Amino acid sequence: VPSRGRFSPYMFNGTMFSTGGFSAEYGQALSSALILKSNDLPDQTVTGLSLMTIGPGVEHTQKWDRSSVSASCEYMNLSPYFKLVPQEFDWEKAPEGIGGMITFRHQTNTDGMLKGFATYNHSNERMNYPDMSDLDQIMALGLQNDNLYSQVNYQDGIGDKIISQTGVSFMQNTDDTDMDQDNLNEKERSVQVKQVIKYMHSEKIIIKGGVDWQWKEFSQRYFSAEEATAYKTEFTDNLF
Repeated sequence: VPSRGRFSPYMFNGTMFSTGGFSAEYGQALSSALILKSNDLPDQTVTGLSLMTIGPGVEHTQKWDRSSVSASCEYMNLSPYFKLVPQEFDWEKAPEGIGGMITFRHQTNTDGMLKGFATYNHSNERMNYPDMSDLDQIMALGLQNDNLYSQVNYQDGIGDKIISQTGVSFMQNTDDTDMDQDNLNEKERSVQVKQVIKYMHSEKIIIKGGVDWQWKEFSQRYFSAEEATAYKTEFTDNLF
């Protein structure tokens, strides 16, 4: 099923996708890395309004000499589109969602930039789908999602050749899935703190070092109507 991304591509001035040969900063044996570089201060104060077949959206950016604040809100409903374009899936409730975002930027000095960002999204949908245990039977499959993400970043120069980058982020995601009479609820929370120091020895040589701490908490609750029993699994992960 096609899905929409949580972040607008207009938030970033550069997007780099690598399947190998990237920095050890993105280690943990990852097979790929998607590196997004967010925009700095905007050029001017602007208000935007979008009217699409799937829903409206509004955004406003207020700029001052060394600071800016941006806020946006959007609503999405695929029901009108599904009525015009036949779908292979039997949708009982077409995907519907609402979300908002706020961004703060402040240039502390010539090399210093402080950025804050927070976004929240809520969506729900429901379809009739073949039962995994009996493909001749159809089960109602519904999903409700709530996602909150926020981060604060600060970058500044130390002398002529050293750059310091500090970041803190928090994320909480909840998926509530209904499968006929059964229910699966999953919740994930994570915090990440990161400090990077880059020494610009020359145009071709950059020495980078830093500290990264990630904390994750995951819980899953499954209720079986047939057994009238709830099963719960949870774990906490710390990585330094």
